[in-house]
Amino acid sequence: MPPPTSLSPEVIASLPPPVWLVSTDAPTAIRDTLLSLQHHFCVQDLPVLIQQVLNREARSSTATEAGVAFPHARTTTVTAPVLAAGLSLQGIPFGNGMLVHLILAVAIPPDHTKEYLDLIAHLVRQVRLHTMEELLRIRTASEFRQVLAL
Repeated sequence: MPPPTSLSPEVIASLPPPVWLVSTDAPTAIRDTLLSLQHHFCVQDLPVLIQQVLNREARSSTATEAGVAFPHARTTTVTAPVLAAGLSLQGIPFGNGMLVHLILAVAIPPDHTKEYLDLIAHLVRQVRLHTMEELLRIRTASEFRQVLAL
């Protein structure tokens, strides 16, 4: 399967390594995951981005029964789609009662709706191909790209 077209080669190459989370609540875990984008060249205002993702997650949890959450925002704080991952061995309770072990946070410019939908669909498909044990073995940005077929 080809990689999602919404991520340019430069953005894929700049994906940060996954963050190992020690947070015990969803908002802190999401914030800690997004902080890995602090020096990302596509992120223009990280504090605003974090607040937008948290606001969106508060409206409706993105956690799935598979233990993966997809917090996201369509925002002018990024110049291109960006992705960050957070991993938790113990799991983090999300608002819908799901225990989450993998956070895949996505931010995308507002006018990239099709790319956003394509990227989320791609991530869901790739996550379904792996067990949670496999996903929790990810250590590097390279492994992150490989597992998510980016």
